[in-house]
Amino acid sequence: MEKLLSKGLLGIFVFFTGLGFAQTKSISGTITDSMGAPLPGTSVIVKGSTQGTSTDFDGNYEIEASPNDILVFSYVGFATQEIPVGTQTTMNVTLVEDAAALDEVVILGYGTQKKTNVTSAVTSVDSEELNQSSVANVSNALVGRLPGLFAAQRSGQPGSDASDLLIRGIGTTGNAAPLIIVDGVQRAFNQIDPNTIENITILKDASAAAVYGVRGANGVILITTKRGAKGKPTINYTTEITSTMPIETPQYLGSYDYAVLFNEAKRNEGKAELYTEEDLEKFRTGSDPITHPNTDWYADGLKSSAMQYQHNLSISGGSDRVTYFASGGVLTQDGLVEHVDFKRYNFRSNVDFQVTDNLKVSLDLGGRQEIRNSPSNSIGSYFNGLNRNAPTTTAYYPNGLPGLGFAGNNPIEQAKSGGYTEDTNNIFFGNIGFEYQIPKIDGLMLKGYMAVDRNFRFIKSVSNPYTLYEYNPANGEYIPTEFGQSRISETYRQGAPSSNSGTPDPTTTYNMTLNYDRLFGEKHQVTGLIGAEKAVHKSNYFTASRLDLTSQNLPQLDFGDAASAQNGGLAYNSSRLGYLARVTYAYDTKYLLEASFRYDASENFAKENRWGFFPSFSAGWRLTKEKFLSNIPNLDEFKIRGSWGRLGNDRISQFQFLDAFDFNGNYIIGGSPIAVIRPGVIPNTDVTWETATISNIGFDLEMFDHRLALEFDYFTKRTEDILEAPTRIVPDFVGASLPRENFGIVDNKGVEFVLSYRDHIGGFNYWAKANYTISKNEIVEIGEPESVPENLKRTGRAIGSQFGLVAEGLFQSQAKIDNHADQSGFGAIAPGDIKYKDVSGPDGTPDGIIDDNDRDFIGVTGRVPDAIFGLAFGFDYKGFDFSTQIQGAHDFNVYLAQEAAFPFFNGGKVLEQHLDRWTPQNTDAAYPRLLTEDTNNRVQSSFWMQDADYIRLKNVEVGYNFPSPVLDKLKLSQLRLYLSGLNLFTLSDIENFDPEAPSGRGSFYPQTQSYTLGLSIGF
Repeated sequence: MEKLLSKGLLGIFVFFTGLGFAQTKSISGTITDSMGAPLPGTSVIVKGSTQGTSTDFDGNYEIEASPNDILVFSYVGFATQEIPVGTQTTMNVTLVEDAAALDEVVILGYGTQKKTNVTSAVTSVDSEELNQSSVANVSNALVGRLPGLFAAQRSGQPGSDASDLLIRGIGTTGNAAPLIIVDGVQRAFNQIDPNTIENITILKDASAAAVYGVRGANGVILITTKRGAKGKPTINYTTEITSTMPIETPQYLGSYDYAVLFNEAKRNEGKAELYTEEDLEKFRTGSDPITHPNTDWYADGLKSSAMQYQHNLSISGGSDRVTYFASGGVLTQDGLVEHVDFKRYNFRSNVDFQVTDNLKVSLDLGGRQEIRNSPSNSIGSYFNGLNRNAPTTTAYYPNGLPGLGFAGNNPIEQAKSGGYTEDTNNIFFGNIGFEYQIPKIDGLMLKGYMAVDRNFRFIKSVSNPYTLYEYNPANGEYIPTEFGQSRISETYRQGAPSSNSGTPDPTTTYNMTLNYDRLFGEKHQVTGLIGAEKAVHKSNYFTASRLDLTSQNLPQLDFGDAASAQNGGLAYNSSRLGYLARVTYAYDTKYLLEASFRYDASENFAKENRWGFFPSFSAGWRLTKEKFLSNIPNLDEFKIRGSWGRLGNDRISQFQFLDAFDFNGNYIIGGSPIAVIRPGVIPNTDVTWETATISNIGFDLEMFDHRLALEFDYFTKRTEDILEAPTRIVPDFVGASLPRENFGIVDNKGVEFVLSYRDHIGGFNYWAKANYTISKNEIVEIGEPESVPENLKRTGRAIGSQFGLVAEGLFQSQAKIDNHADQSGFGAIAPGDIKYKDVSGPDGTPDGIIDDNDRDFIGVTGRVPDAIFGLAFGFDYKGFDFSTQIQGAHDFNVYLAQEAAFPFFNGGKVLEQHLDRWTPQNTDAAYPRLLTEDTNNRVQSSFWMQDADYIRLKNVEVGYNFPSPVLDKLKLSQLRLYLSGLNLFTLSDIENFDPEAPSGRGSFYPQTQSYTLGLSIGF
C-alpha cells in the first residue's frame, strides 16, 4: 500500500512539474517610455509564475527565463506588454501610455465584459488588493474596501466570526443577505480560503444581477478562484503566525467600590446597608480573600491572548494543452476561552484541458474540514455569566476549589469541567465544465457545467456534572454541591452547507449557456447569452441523546441510559429551474445598450405561483468618444450610465402554501396514549416572492492618464410583496394561526462613490482609494392596525425603529418632581431619577401622567449603519511596501440594556462608568442614582440610546520583497517577509464593547485585534 501511495504521489508530482521545465537563460534590457525616458520600478514577470523583478533607476533589468516563457512588462499608467522570449537575450521595451485600461475585463454573471462597455453598477477587488490584509476569513479582507458593501465581523470566536454581508443596506424586513456565487455556483462565503481567490465582484443593481432572477434582489457577490496559466510550474508557500487579543472588554468595579455603591443603592431605597465597615475594610485591603474576595471574572475567564497559525501551499503552471492550479491550507486558531478552538484543512484543484482547438474542459475539485470545539454551555451563556457575577463572589478559592459564583453560576468551571461540544463539518465539491467554440460561426460558444456539493456535519455534545464549593466560615469547611447533568447528544446533517443567505445551498447544479460575441463592421459590437439552470437541494437531519453516561471516559450513546433515549429527524428536498438571457450592443464603443431577463421557478411556492419573470435594461454613453469632449486636456474617460430592472427574493420558509400540523403530546384513549396532531398555521396558497424594482444612475470618470478615477452612483429600490404577519385575529375555535402574507413594502435609496489615485515618483509608487456609501430605508406598508397612534407607527420610518419614553435628563430636586407630570407609575421617584416627557394621553394630548401613552420614536437600532466609508493608501519602494485600511460608519445607534446599562442588574456588577452617577454632590452626572431594584430608570427610553458611530484603523501591513540577487543565490523566484495588524485602533463613543458587536447587552465573545508575522516563498 505504501509503495502504491508513493508511486501515486510521484506521478502527481511529475504531472504537475513536468509541464514546462526548460533550460533557463539570463535576459536583460532597458524599459523606456515613448520619449525615451527610463521607467524605474517597472514590473517584469515571467507569465504564469511569481518569478519577477523590477527595473532600477536607469530602467535596466535582468531576469532568468526559458525560451518558451513570456515576459510581462507593466507600469502604472502604461499599457502592459507581453513578449515571448524565444532566442532573445536582450529585450529593450518601449511602453506606451495606457490609453486604454480600456481593455480591462469585468467579471459579470455567466460571463465577462470589457470595463468600457459596462453599463451597470459593478465593483470588484483582485487578489493583489485582498492580500494587503492577512486574515483567516474573506469578510475581514473586504471591510471598507468596496463601495456599497457592508461587511462586519460580529464575533472574535475562532471559526464562528458571525459575519454580516449586505449590499447597499437593508431593503426588506425579510432576509436581506446577498447571493454568493463561487466559480458560477451558489456556495457558502465562509468556505473560501482567501489564498485561492483571484477576484471578488459585487453586482449591485438590477441590470447586473437580473440573470440571477429570484435570488438576486439583495445583490450578488461573485468569487472567482485562481487558475493556472501556461508556463513552468511555480510553487508558493506562505506561513503566518498570529497573536490575537480582545479589542475591548467591560471594565467593572472591584469588590470595594462595588460594595460601597451597593450600600449607597440600598440607602437610596430606604433599606439597610448590606456591607459593614469591617466588610468594606476587608474588601479594600484584600486581607480575607476567602470570605471577601475581589474576583475579576473577565481576567479569570478570558485569556489575555491566543495564537493562530496558518499555512498555504500552492502550485500552478501548464502547457499548451493543460493548465493547473492546486492549493492546500491549514489553519489552527486557539480561543480566548477554555476549550474554544478551531481547525480548518482545505484543498482546491482547478485544472483546464484544451482537448481540441475548439473544446476546453475544466475539472475543479475541493474539500474542507472544519473542527470547532467549545464548552457544552453556550458562548452566550458563558459571557452572560462573566458579566453577571459580582466581584464579591468567588470563581476559585485560594486552594483552587471552584466557588459557587452567583447562585451556582460559575461559567469558568462549567467550561472547564462541565463538558464539551465538538462540531465537525466535512465539505466536498466538484465542478466539471466545458467550453466549445462552435466551428464556422465566429463568436459562438457553448458552455456548460455540473456542480456537486456535499456536506457531512457531525455535532457531538457531552455534558458532565461538576462540583462547586461554598465556604463555611463557622467550621472552615468547603461544602460541595453538584451541578449539571450527565448527557450526550449527537446530531448528523447531510446535504449542502448553508451560506449567508440563510437557506441551504444546492447540492447539485446543472447549467448550460450559449454565448455570442462578435464585432460587425469595426463599430457594431454585439454579445448575447441564453441559457438554462437547474439546482436541486436534498438534506437529511438526525439527532439522538441519552442521559446518565456510565463513565465520562466513555462518551458514546451506547453508554447512556437507554430509558432516557430521545431521537428525532427530518428530510427535505427543494429545487429551482430558470431560463436566462442577456444581449448587449455597443456602437463604436460609444453608445451602449443592454437587456437581460430570467424566468425562474421555485418550489417554495405553489405550482400556480411558481414562475416569475425578472427583466432589466441599461444604457451607457461614453462622452469622451464625442468630438465636443475628445480634446479636453487630462480627460481620459467620462461615461454616464443608467439601469432599471426587477428582481426576486424567494428566501422564505418552505411549504407555506401547504397545510401545516403540529404534534401536540398524547391523549389517553382506552388506557393507551395516542399521539395528537393539531392544525398549525393556515396555509397561504398565494404566497410568492418578494419583488425588488431597482433603478441606478451613475458615471465613471478617469483623468490625468488614468491616474485619477471617480465612480458615482445614485440608486433607488422598492421591495414589494414582503411577507408580514397579518393583524387580523383568528377565532379560538379555528385552532390555528394565520399565515404570513405578501403585503409589505420597503423603499431604500442612497448614493455611493469611490475615488482613487495612483502614480509614481521615480521608483516610488503610491496609491490611495476612498469610498463612501449612504443608504436609507423607509417602511411604506407593514399592515399596522389603524388604532396605532401616528407617533408609534413603523410605517414611514426606518427598519429597526425603536419606541419608548423620551428622556429629559435627571430630576434635580423634589420640587422638580412635584411640578412634573406624575411619573409614579414606574415606582417611587426621587432626585437623580430619569425624567420623561409628557408626550400624550389616551386622547392624543398630554395628560399630566407618564405611562405607555407617552411612548414615542426614540431612534433606529440594528446592526447596519446608514452610512459606511473606507480609506486605503499605500506605497512601494525598492522592495519595501506599505498599505493601510481605515473604515467606519455613522448614522448608527445601539440600545444599551441589561448588564451593559444597569448597575446590579439581576444581582450583577457595576461598570466603572457608573461611578459618574447622580448624588447630591454630583448633580451633573452622566447616569441616574443607584438602585438595586429599579423600574423607572430601566424603562425603555431614549436615555439608553447610544450613538454608535465609529472609525477604525482596520489593517496595516509592512512588507519587504527580497531583490533578484538574493533570490538568485537562494534559487527562489520570490521571498517576502511581512508584518500586519488587524483591528488596531477604534474611535467610538461606546464604552466597554465594540461598535460592531451583535447587541447592546455585552454577552458575546469579544471582537479581537491581531498581529501577524508572515513569510511568502516562491520556487
